[in-house]
Amino acid sequence: MNAAYGEIMDSDLRAEMAQLAASRSASYAFLANIFNNMPDDSLVQGIRELDIEEWLASFSEEGFSGIMREGVLLIQNYVFSIKDIPSETVLLELAKDRTRLVRGIMKGYGPPPPYEFVYVGYNEAETIKNYTQARRSYADAGVVMNEEVKNSPDYIGIELDFMRHLTQVEAQAWDESRIDEACEMLQKQQAFLKEHLMTWVPRYCEEMLKEARLDFYRGIALITRGFVLDENEKVPEYLGEAEFNKSLV
Repeated sequence: MNAAYGEIMDSDLRAEMAQLAASRSASYAFLANIFNNMPDDSLVQGIRELDIEEWLASFSEEGFSGIMREGVLLIQNYVFSIKDIPSETVLLELAKDRTRLVRGIMKGYGPPPPYEFVYVGYNEAETIKNYTQARRSYADAGVVMNEEVKNSPDYIGIELDFMRHLTQVEAQAWDESRIDEACEMLQKQQAFLKEHLMTWVPRYCEEMLKEARLDFYRGIALITRGFVLDENEKVPEYLGEAEFNKSLV
């Protein structure tokens, strides 16, 4: 690539792609945090003060799926329903519902837990294959799992956080005119969506929606499912646009 390519490529397009990647990264970060961490006082306070409402509304803008708009509405309903409920009670009910939905404590108590191997295949060979492929994807992107992380690499929160990382690096690459790297990150996103997230996350979210007792987590199930489906459709378009503009130089 010509050394001056980053300067030649339309600066408005680079800025637009950087902003888009940063926005997508924030969405992945939000969802990863919901699945990776127990509800805490800051989450309850954020819900009470409607700090998250405006951000969540971005999922319902034109161009996003009806699934995500429905999820936003459910979360808004939940915000209204807890208006006069003590924070301690809200935190307890959120924690109890999350535990049912993601921990897989026992059969019949919530959906099968959100691990790729659970939804793709239970046998040992498939489990090892899923672990290996996920770890290879992380390693290829320069990501090393912290030893303090208790979940396996195919847990939904870990996979969503990996996409958060890829989109964050992409945004930085656009900002710094490293166009080849931005395209490489989009390629990695496309591959990870196809080979991992799309193979099981939408199915888990359907189960999560059925089993959730709170509108908050029903909304999260719909938003997560809609967002992954939307990303699987749009990332190839983002990549195609970036590579087409690169070819014009």
